[in-house]
Amino acid sequence: MKTNVQTPMEVFTQPQRFLVPLFQRPYVWNEERQWEPLWRDVERLAERVLTSGNTTTSPHFLGAVVLQQLPNVTGELQGRIIVDGQQRLTTLQLLMDAIHGECMDQGFNGPARRLELLIQNQDAYQNKPEDQFKVWPTTRDKQAFYEVMAPKSKIDYTTLKHSSARLVLAHRYFAERTREWLMEAGIESAAQRAEALDLAVRTLLQIVVIDLQIDENAQEIFETLNARGTPLTPVDLIKNLVFQRLLDEDVDVEKIYDTSWRHFETEFWEKEISSGRLKRPMAVVFFHHWLMSVIADEIPANEVFSAFKRYLVNNSSISIQDIVQRIYAASQLYADFTVRAASSTGAIDRIALFVYRLETMQTDAPKPLLLALLDPDREQPIPKGMVVNIIDDVESWLVRRMLYRAGTKSYSRLFADLVNIVRTSPVESLHERIRETLQRQRGDATFWPDDKDIRSSLSVLPLYKRMSVSRNRMILEAIEDYLRGVGSHDKKFTEESVRRGVLSIEHLMPQAWERNWPEPADGDFNARFQRIHSLGNLTLVTRQLNTSVSNGSWESKSQALNRYGVLLLNSTLSEYQCDGWSDEAILKRTDALTDIVLQIWSVPPGHSSERSTAAVITNSNVSLLDLLKDHVLHEGQLLKPTMSSYEQVNAIVIAGGKLLCQDSVFDTPSGAAVFVRGGRATNGWLFWAVDSADGVTLAELRHDLLRRRFPDEYTDAHDDNDEAQLQGALIVDMQQRFWQGFRQYVADNGLPFTPGTPRGHKLNIPLGMSDARLYAVMTTFTFQNIDNGPELRVEFYIPDNHALYDRLFDQRDAIEAAYQSQLTWHYVAGTKSTRICDHVKRDVTDETQWSRYYEWLTEHIVRLRDAIVPRIP
Repeated sequence: MKTNVQTPMEVFTQPQRFLVPLFQRPYVWNEERQWEPLWRDVERLAERVLTSGNTTTSPHFLGAVVLQQLPNVTGELQGRIIVDGQQRLTTLQLLMDAIHGECMDQGFNGPARRLELLIQNQDAYQNKPEDQFKVWPTTRDKQAFYEVMAPKSKIDYTTLKHSSARLVLAHRYFAERTREWLMEAGIESAAQRAEALDLAVRTLLQIVVIDLQIDENAQEIFETLNARGTPLTPVDLIKNLVFQRLLDEDVDVEKIYDTSWRHFETEFWEKEISSGRLKRPMAVVFFHHWLMSVIADEIPANEVFSAFKRYLVNNSSISIQDIVQRIYAASQLYADFTVRAASSTGAIDRIALFVYRLETMQTDAPKPLLLALLDPDREQPIPKGMVVNIIDDVESWLVRRMLYRAGTKSYSRLFADLVNIVRTSPVESLHERIRETLQRQRGDATFWPDDKDIRSSLSVLPLYKRMSVSRNRMILEAIEDYLRGVGSHDKKFTEESVRRGVLSIEHLMPQAWERNWPEPADGDFNARFQRIHSLGNLTLVTRQLNTSVSNGSWESKSQALNRYGVLLLNSTLSEYQCDGWSDEAILKRTDALTDIVLQIWSVPPGHSSERSTAAVITNSNVSLLDLLKDHVLHEGQLLKPTMSSYEQVNAIVIAGGKLLCQDSVFDTPSGAAVFVRGGRATNGWLFWAVDSADGVTLAELRHDLLRRRFPDEYTDAHDDNDEAQLQGALIVDMQQRFWQGFRQYVADNGLPFTPGTPRGHKLNIPLGMSDARLYAVMTTFTFQNIDNGPELRVEFYIPDNHALYDRLFDQRDAIEAAYQSQLTWHYVAGTKSTRICDHVKRDVTDETQWSRYYEWLTEHIVRLRDAIVPRIP
């Protein structure tokens, strides 16, 4: 290995070709991160040459490249493989060629000829067209590279076939920057500036060049150099390793690449997807799953490449070419069931439906098992019927655990064990062994909930609040398909299957029920909150109902359901109601739909999880009476609202776990809270807090009790949800009080504007124009996400008129002079709205300072209005 510091002139002067291996990444550098910083460096060097000459200008270091000598016949053009640094060398060629083209176009022949020696081999060394280039890129980039590097005349980039390729965009960027810089001081100075630019690029940039001998291990050095922070994916590293090995096997590498690997460089495989808690390219996720399917062991997400190297060592009897073919076959399977699962309509077989439901549940832990079951390289293929039976059991295990709200942290280990069973068991006993393994699970992390578990959970679980919309939709879709009688173990689903992932979920009794629906017969508002979000109150509609209909009476809503809810889920609603849709109807329908769920995702006959159903944890398990019995509360305990707007109100805990509030008795905290807030739906467990120094809420007391009752099963998920609800309610309450005070302040001081109606964190100041609005803002989050902390803000908001914004921006100096301060001019490419703002960091939660904040807002509202509005035509 030899290491030298060289300039571009020293690197590129000799007749030679630097070859990018076909298996390396395509060109990925971009303007923001690489082209613009490089141009700024070159521009700075050229400016220094102009002012002080070459002798006093320090060179600029660009980084390192690793090259390896290729054997060549005497008389042939010398060649080197670019082991590392192909992005850097390719960009240098694009930069020098762009400068060369602009110099030629302006007639600056001296700089142009000197640069030509660094970008093109002389005719005497060219045996084929690509021999003219000093650098020859990877297969994917060759045509775009040729389009910009081969022309001898000025390029019209808009007519190029590959005009959107990054190589072309880079060349165009450098050409435009060169043209601007050369003409910056006028045509009379352009020739001198061309000389300075040529000198800067050829002699004042420096690269560390590491030259490897022919017999040195380039792959090992490549991995070492890229081990610290370089954004190479595991697939990039695997590709380099595989094709280095293929070169050693003396096979047609380019043909193998074209037929069995090039597809990994398409949009499908390069698109980033969510996998667990990570976002990774689809190809990386596939290799992770495929490796687990063949190794039958857990593989951490950051060890995919290491696992692949171990796989090669442990399977040294298999040729690299055969391994590539196995990878290709598995990738085709993976892509096929992924694409079919993503389709919302049409026929779908059991495997694709399974994958659709995995995606909906946001778990890909079973995919290695699926690849192992479908492995085309098995000596004895697994019959399709057996694969479907195994999938049915696995899906039942997954869905039941989801409905029971069980954790997912041990899924990877369990499915690695199941893959091992697939790899080591005779086909005849495979389904039986997998089913027995699932049934044997007893721990919280892996047990298979039985019918009692699911029935107990769904009877009290506010499903809509505890699961995502997509998961709720998936359950309802499956019930609809069951009612339609479509789908079975060995048949494809027909076109009669419900559309997947597109229908809207509707609450039969609306979430905002207070205006048009009667109160619960038992007076338990908290129980109604749970029931409204339970399975029996949810359905699917083909079109989302508008708010007035959705929240309207049952009479009007049932008519809309007949129109937009033409599903069997809705045709049977009359079976559960007596006089309209009621809490009792919800309970009946929950029981009926639970029966269907247990049929769809069935368990083996006699299966028991051997768990107590008392361990099902939901907030509705605990009442005020429980808190009294546990001595968490005591009779006579004083409760205060958490919202400052109601600080004059209190409630008293009385016998039987009831609340006395304003001479009325309430069975639940929510009943009392709704009464205090004038009928508005309110979570009483968050509204009421103990009147003490720490001010702990009833919700917190309830969670503490649940933790003590069920230390092994209880999680903090409900705590987080309640905390978020509480914080949101407190912020809304604070905003309402802030704007009430602000409006009063404006009225008391006779200020020259009339505040509009506040909406959350902002208040409109009417201007009498449709194209723009003036806002006063108080917010707990920051503007532009630059610094943490709340702020006050005045902003001139233009919803959709870029021409108006541009006219104002042209008058920026005058506007800021009139405003007497600098403003933030906020424009984001691709968005309709624009803003002109001033903001200041203030603790908006400190109510003692609100009068000062009102002064700041009113002063700056007037200044901003008077600085801008007169300049609008």
